[in-house]
Amino acid sequence: MTHAESTQRTQTLARIVGPFLLVAAATVATRAGSIDLLFPAFFQDAPLVLITGVFTLMAGLTMFAAHHHWDTPPAIAISVLGVLTTFRGIVLMLAPAMAASLASGVAASPVVPLALAVLVALLGAWLTFLGWFAKPAQPKAPT
Repeated sequence: MTHAESTQRTQTLARIVGPFLLVAAATVATRAGSIDLLFPAFFQDAPLVLITGVFTLMAGLTMFAAHHHWDTPPAIAISVLGVLTTFRGIVLMLAPAMAASLASGVAASPVVPLALAVLVALLGAWLTFLGWFAKPAQPKAPT
């Protein structure tokens, strides 16, 4: 794959992942008061957790199969998100109790979900900008 193709693929995935992260962060921020109630209710429904894990795993594998480039910061961010999404799907499918425990620990503090939402929003804004508004960097001409 050429550098131009790699850059185009990074930009395309940034156009998808960036807005998704912005909406996810806004959802957590607007529901911060009830996050501690949402997680236990979600994890009590085993079929829902399993099917969520299946779709999360497929999304992560699709992201990583389509984009496993490590040459620029945006490419690294997209690839890492693909790996983390894959891992999250696996954990939801194979170790839902571990996922529930981690989610409960995060939701127990009112500050942690909001802090994570801010970080996710910043990453989402950066990827959205790179995907929709920034011009891709042109490779340097050989000298």
